[in-house]
Amino acid sequence: MTATRLSKHYSVLTPEERFALLLTAVARSDEVEMERIRNASRSVTILVPDTFGVAVAFKDVLALHRLERVELAGLYLEALARVDAAWEQMPRAGWEQSVAKRSGFARFLGYLVKINEAGLKLFCDRLGLDPTGAERLLHGERILGLAATSLESDSFTERDALAYCQQDDPSVTKIKTAESIAEDLREAYDAVLEVI
Repeated sequence: MTATRLSKHYSVLTPEERFALLLTAVARSDEVEMERIRNASRSVTILVPDTFGVAVAFKDVLALHRLERVELAGLYLEALARVDAAWEQMPRAGWEQSVAKRSGFARFLGYLVKINEAGLKLFCDRLGLDPTGAERLLHGERILGLAATSLESDSFTERDALAYCQQDDPSVTKIKTAESIAEDLREAYDAVLEVI
């Protein structure tokens, strides 16, 4: 049986079965099949409050950004652990440069953790929203807390982070900042609102 003939039976499938087929088509990047599945799906009318679109956009942006922050925090804590391990190896000649490089990388990751948190705050402030309640519902609080405790003692400033990046690539003139993170979040938020 050909895909076209099979697709004629998509309408008798349950929404869950069609969704499973849709995910499989997405994994294959099969646009034609995705369209067939969408066309076979029934439309439904749902009444939602007028805050629905804003809530969904905020939730989506907050959840994705939280994942990024947790990943950065994990990388930062791992980098700190590697610096600590390298310091224990210090009696070996020539390790000073390696430890300094690892320490610089950890401090740069610390900078990224800090600006991502500050960028989220800027984004929320500009929308007049307090993310505290919504963030409590998301995973990753413990690792973000551990990173925040470590950041109290040491991380790069924006100028330090730029200088660190310029060590490997002197042509770098601009790096991420809390402001650029807030702008990226707003752009993502607006993009979600457009499709809702």
